Amino acid sequence: MPSLTHGYGCEQVSLSGCYLVLESIGLPDTMPAGASRRVTDELADEPELSAARALLRTFLEDLPAVAGLVAIALIVGACFIGPLFYRTNQVTVNLVIANQAPSAAHMLGTDGNGYDILGRLMAGGQISIEVGFAVGLVSTAVGVIYGTIAGYFGRAVDAVMMRFIDIGLSIPTVFLFIFVSRLVTPSVWLLIALLSGMSWLVPARLVRGDILTLKVREYVQAARGLGARPWQVIVRHLVPNSVGIIVVNATFQIANAILMLAVLQFLGFSIPPPTPSWGTMLSTGINYLFDGYWWQVYPALVAIVLLVLAFNLVGDGLRDAFEVRLQRR
Repeated sequence: MPSLTHGYGCEQVSLSGCYLVLESIGLPDTMPAGASRRVTDELADEPELSAARALLRTFLEDLPAVAGLVAIALIVGACFIGPLFYRTNQVTVNLVIANQAPSAAHMLGTDGNGYDILGRLMAGGQISIEVGFAVGLVSTAVGVIYGTIAGYFGRAVDAVMMRFIDIGLSIPTVFLFIFVSRLVTPSVWLLIALLSGMSWLVPARLVRGDILTLKVREYVQAARGLGARPWQVIVRHLVPNSVGIIVVNATFQIANAILMLAVLQFLGFSIPPPTPSWGTMLSTGINYLFDGYWWQVYPALVAIVLLVLAFNLVGDGLRDAFEVRLQRR
């Protein structure tokens, strides 16, 4: 944006700002009435549009990130739209067709109970995706709130709040879930609650560290000096400027939740049969692997690896895009 030095007391102000000064003191200019206000609005919006375009352009230039986004779209579409067209036995035991190899009737074969592998793969993917997105959203939201409060107020508040995070991170997650599985019957909501309860700790530490660096910036100090309340400083200045780390970490939280869910299901902490899940398919299929029934293991394994890898690639691409945006601003 060009700058001018004006003789009426405004030094190094923007061109649009000078037009406003000319209007206020009644001096004529070459712009029509009201044009200076439109210029001000357009120039004020231009940095935000440029930043958004730079972020999108940088992300689209990252081929692995774009490939990850396409993979996520394909897997989500297959899990939620595929069952509308591919209707086979998923919950009724049929030992007559048990352990059949892939064929035209069963594209990925059947398991030891006669369930269609592809049908259960799509149904189990729905649970993994729903739990992953829910855990990512809840854990990120809780982590942002907790980390922002700890970082903004600092001192004793920060010290006490961070000690709770240290205690939470020291708890072995897998053993905790195994213990809980002996007390209650797992459900989707219970899985979301438990995974979210252990996943918000990392986002809280990351956001807290970012807030500690942002709260000493000049614009934050100026807002405080003008009488802005703490919640106004947090909502208007701190959280919006931490959006990069928040969005990137949310993608990693989704990937971690999907992977942790598969591990828990493999260990037996899953929704009771006949509801399918990827981890349970791995757990039961591994018993047939040495008999040559590879189709009972590898489809679920490949689906888990591809989905987790896709979210990690998208997260890496978003991180690079936000870093470039911050460098250009």
